[in-house]
Formats: sequence, C-alpha cells, structure tokens
Amino acid sequence: AQTVVDGLMQQLLIFFIRICLFREDPADSPKAPAFLATVVVIYALLSFTILMLGDGMAPSSLVAAIALGLGIEAGATIALLRFRNVVQRFIPTMSALLASSALLNLVMMPVTMIAELLGTAMLALVGWVALFWWVAVAGFILQRAANLSFGQAAAFAFTIQLVYLATLGSLTAS
Repeated sequence: AQTVVDGLMQQLLIFFIRICLFREDPADSPKAPAFLATVVVIYALLSFTILMLGDGMAPSSLVAAIALGLGIEAGATIALLRFRNVVQRFIPTMSALLASSALLNLVMMPVTMIAELLGTAMLALVGWVALFWWVAVAGFILQRAANLSFGQAAAFAFTIQLVYLATLGSLTAS
C-alpha cells in the first residue's frame, strides 16, 4: 500500500512541476475537496516555514498574513470563475494555483538564500524573476480555467498579488 501512495505522490509532484513548466493542463488537477484541503495545509506550512526563515515577523502575524493571502486568492479566484460562469472549476483551479505556488516557493528558497549572499542587487533580481514566473504560471492556470487570454489571466494574477501586498502592507503599518 505504501508503494501505491508513494507512486501517487510522485505522479502528483510531476504533474504540478509540469504545470509550472506550462506542459500540463491545470484542468486535470484533482477535483476532490479533500485534495484541495491537503494542498492548503501543505501550502500554509511551507509558507510559514519560508517566512519564519527570513521575514522576522511574529509567528501570529505570519499565520494572519498566510490566511489573508489564501483568502484573497480564493475570493478573487471564485469571483473570476463565477463571472466567467465556470465556478465548478474552483477546486482544481485553487489546487493548481496553491500547489504550483508551493513548488515555486520550494525551488526559490535555496536560490534566494544564495542570492542573499551575493548582495542586494542579486536578491532583487531573484525576487523579480520569482514574481514574474509565478504570474506567468498563475496566468497559465487562470487562462485555462476561466477561458481568458493569457494576457488577461496574467494581469488578473498580478493584480491579486498587488492587492495582497497592499493589504498586508496596510495591516502591518497599523
């Protein structure tokens, strides 16, 4: 039984890596609510770990920031899918968005640590590359899920990031 679970986990990992490389259709993401719940937990734990390594925020603030990000991402995604009359695609779309984000964060963690050693300019470059890669991946997922052009979907993904950062900034400033 363990070999079956390991094989399934490996298949899912490869599937989401292929989404990050624009080689797999995000619509083929698992459609089970339990799978989305598992992805949310993995995403939240990974995000918490990464933020604890570098941000210097209190753990309770990190939990609030992650919950805020999840809420904004889920709310915007469901609103977009509802507007496009494809709300039934929410679970596989959120699963694809969060799993690919977690994978990208995992890949970027050691890259960011190395960039920190190389100086501020390299760290900024890595940050911009990571942001644009994420916007491209999220745009790819949203393009397929909501029947949008890639440009529209990428702009929507970028806007979600800006809303999150602006909201987080206003909360931490107060």
